Amino acid sequence: MNRPAEEQYTGRYKVIAGVLRKVSCQTGSRRFLTCTVPEGGYHSEHLGCFVESRTHKRKLLDGLGLEETG
Repeated sequence: MNRPAEEQYTGRYKVIAGVLRKVSCQTGSRRFLTCTVPEGGYHSEHLGCFVESRTHKRKLLDGLGLEETG
């Protein structure tokens, strides 16, 4: 059964004003899950701060609404 894009279940969701809402029909990139950070971290010119770990980098990207794609 084909559904219009707004009725698809896959996509990106955010909690907005306490309600889970679909914000995009696109799914996340697998490359984002495998982002790398050198041991000891590094200063990211694009993020404007020191990135300590992969988890830290993911939190920074999530907070900015960004995603690493390669």
